[in-house]
Amino acid sequence: MKQFGTAVILAGGKSTRMGFDKQLLTLHKQKIYTHIGEMLKKEFDDILVVTNRPELYADTGYRVCSDAFAGMGPLAGIHAALLNSHSQYAYLFACDMPVICLPYIRHLKGIIQNTGAQICVTRRGGRIEPFNGFYHVGLAEDASVRLSSGSSSVFRFISAADTHVVEEGEAVRFDKTLRMFTNINTKSEYESYLSGLLSQEG
Repeated sequence: MKQFGTAVILAGGKSTRMGFDKQLLTLHKQKIYTHIGEMLKKEFDDILVVTNRPELYADTGYRVCSDAFAGMGPLAGIHAALLNSHSQYAYLFACDMPVICLPYIRHLKGIIQNTGAQICVTRRGGRIEPFNGFYHVGLAEDASVRLSSGSSSVFRFISAADTHVVEEGEAVRFDKTLRMFTNINTKSEYESYLSGLLSQEG
């Protein structure tokens, strides 16, 4: 199994604050998952989607899987991603994160190659960003044990692993405003993001 190759779009969230399924958001005249997938294909040769609506992806050419621990949040999505990855490390990205920074992804790969860390993620504003990061498939078993016992905390999972945390000061060298961690949770955030795109295009 090669070290890198699989990128995972986690699309299983409940979208409670949005009022509708975030998988259906549109950006650049295409579904958000298509926009993300096309960007990730520039760096990865295998795109996997973790979703509770596999029918949405029938014509994308992406591999699709569902959570084994339904309803247990992001850690269940991470578990499914690691179980189904075709590479030693899976790059994880959420379907409501519209901005991808390929140079930063390459930087994270380099860190893993130099340190051998099981997880490589970023700290922003004092908090760990669990996505836009890499996870080793060997952690699937630990995720399974935690989920089976009813523990679904992503942050406890990350802290228990051999994790390399990239600090904000290092990350801004690749993305000055850290837009690569933009997360669309509400309709107002979606409208605000679209307005920003229009102003950039204008």
